[in-house]
Amino acid sequence: MYDAKAILDLDWEQYKPFVGQLFGVRTDKHKIYGFEADGFIGVHSAFIWDYPNQKKLLLDREYIKTLHTVLGGRAGGKFYVIAPITAMGFMEDEIELDNTTYVLLKVPLSVLKALIEKGEPGSIKQPVSETDINEVIDAVGFDFISQPQVKVSYHRRKPVEQNLFNAGKKDFSIEISSFKSNTLVYDPEDFKNFDTLSMVLVDTDYNDDYFNLDKVFWANDILNEDRDRAVIRIQEDDFTSRKMMVIFIDKYGNELKVVKTEKDFK
Repeated sequence: MYDAKAILDLDWEQYKPFVGQLFGVRTDKHKIYGFEADGFIGVHSAFIWDYPNQKKLLLDREYIKTLHTVLGGRAGGKFYVIAPITAMGFMEDEIELDNTTYVLLKVPLSVLKALIEKGEPGSIKQPVSETDINEVIDAVGFDFISQPQVKVSYHRRKPVEQNLFNAGKKDFSIEISSFKSNTLVYDPEDFKNFDTLSMVLVDTDYNDDYFNLDKVFWANDILNEDRDRAVIRIQEDDFTSRKMMVIFIDKYGNELKVVKTEKDFK
């Protein structure tokens, strides 16, 4: 929607602290195997993509793989990368490499648009408190996504109801043990488990380009009686392609997008 050059010409000294506050980065520069991270989100390292020095790079899967190599496999369980949504060459919000999950936090178009159109330092109020952050989002951040925190495992399971047609086959089972929203107003601890789960969307033939809806699973249909576990079953015959995209959505419209292959289901 916006000229890539205009985004790359944003004032870095204005942009960097703003998006750091936007995503709750605790500024504390530190090195991991020679690579300098900008701070922490919780206990995990965070890096704000330095577009002025990487104007010829697209933040794609190969970039994440190169970053993983540069970090020497020492990034920990999670490593956050923050970049403009228009600079990312893929849809998913997480990429797993070895024992590290790279979490991609995307600066929304509305914020980029406001920064570009104003065009001078201080054009968007620099937040100094949670209240200021909320005011900014209310003003321009209508498309801000705060990813829910989801604990999920992927398995191959025998069909619940076995018959002549599915004999010898195994379902692809997506098993969610924890789902909590993480919004600008509320912390995950403010919610009971699964209180804010809305639905799960699945594209069983993801093409690395766009999401094509194949299946919808509503929260009430996949939660067990105790509402402490949710299970999604996809029949073997329904997933015959290379990749599947799964989108977990909370009641506020926030989402977490992941891509899985057949080998990810153990």
